[in-house]
Amino acid sequence: MRRRFRKVFNVVLVTLMLCSIITPHFIVLADQEIAAVELPSWWAIEEISMAKIYELSDEGFFKDFKKGVTYEELNHLGVCLYTKLIDEKNHMESIGELKKLLDQKDELVTRRGVSLFLVNLIRLIDPTLMAEEQDEINYLVSQKILKGVSKDDLALDQYCSREEILTLINRTYEFVVQETGGASQGLLWKVSDDNSSTYVLGSIHMADNRIYPFNKKIKEAYEKAAYLAVEANIVEDQEGIQYMVAKALYTDDNTLKDNVSAETYDHFVKKLEKHGLDSQLFEKIKPWYAALLVQGLEVTQDTIDPTLGIDHYFLSKAMGVKPIIEMEGLQFQVDLFDGFPLNIQEQFLAASLVEAKPEDHLQDAEQVVEYMLDLWKQGNALEFEGFLETTKEAEGNNEFNQKFWLERDKNMVNKIEEFLADEENNTYFVVVGAGHLVGKTGVIQTLKDKGYQVEQVIEH
Repeated sequence: MRRRFRKVFNVVLVTLMLCSIITPHFIVLADQEIAAVELPSWWAIEEISMAKIYELSDEGFFKDFKKGVTYEELNHLGVCLYTKLIDEKNHMESIGELKKLLDQKDELVTRRGVSLFLVNLIRLIDPTLMAEEQDEINYLVSQKILKGVSKDDLALDQYCSREEILTLINRTYEFVVQETGGASQGLLWKVSDDNSSTYVLGSIHMADNRIYPFNKKIKEAYEKAAYLAVEANIVEDQEGIQYMVAKALYTDDNTLKDNVSAETYDHFVKKLEKHGLDSQLFEKIKPWYAALLVQGLEVTQDTIDPTLGIDHYFLSKAMGVKPIIEMEGLQFQVDLFDGFPLNIQEQFLAASLVEAKPEDHLQDAEQVVEYMLDLWKQGNALEFEGFLETTKEAEGNNEFNQKFWLERDKNMVNKIEEFLADEENNTYFVVVGAGHLVGKTGVIQTLKDKGYQVEQVIEH
């Protein structure tokens, strides 16, 4: 039995990255008072959110968004930005030069002052990014770092607010990362027929800030699309989440302990205790959800976060802007897991509880996710495919592979063909688990076999 657990260990981890059901949704803290939060202006929300993800300022700066910025605060933000963009070994030798760019003053700084500071900062980071003779303001405008408060007004003499400077700092960060080759390449393909095209991006459903920002070709593909298509709308589907909670629990006299071996249950209790959780709170959950719960706890202990997942990013970006199409939906995915026989459900749980051996290349769930994120950042489809194919082959041609991989891959291909057949020739941007795209029976190879023109947009 132990050998069998080792065999499915990676499969369980992969389900966390390739299926939208990845978080213990019903673990909530009740009776908490939620303080009112001041939001930035609508035009700044996305950029300020990214600045927070990149940790471009201290937590305390992400409030009082209309408040003016002092020279001292600007200098502090500049140092933070600089240290994010320059190799650590070069920090100390250049930090003094950076601080010379501004005097330590309490006066408020204008948008012009911030702009000139950012240009000098860019030159300090990489002198090749702009020519000496270029006008500083026109340069920032041409690179879409500086934008006006209206079509023809850059408002350079207005004092700069916190929301404005966080936006400018974020754009500067993303610009430098893009231009110096540090942006994530991703796993993006363009699929075309004679009349239309669909972009297909492989997602990892939980991530950290290492994968941001995305290569501009990924963003351009998204902007071209009239529709966003995802496995499941995990951001807005409250009904689907409630459905999962209901399906995850036994409603009769059954308990988890009654449906798994004594050894598996004992290991589960010890795992919960390790994370400071009372096992009595989870007596009624089914084995499939217990497995996902354990893996979610293991992975999200540090920096890995489902809200930083690739599909979550595009769902948040598309809300209220682009129509969102669900290719499966949470209810479909819940029924998939809930429909597996009890023996397979217990294998999921038992596999999630196995401790790695010293000789294992990847020691735990978090290391697996980090490995996949690094491959995604590199755009390394070949190695990504190799990892997934090894996992699939370890399982063989069983019920799990049939339902989780083959049938879902086939359904995704059918959906993409429907998008390509759109009578209005609309472009679609599809985001699905990256594991569904690669491999001999994966979505990309199947579309090639069907005669569609398929190209990886950003080659590794």
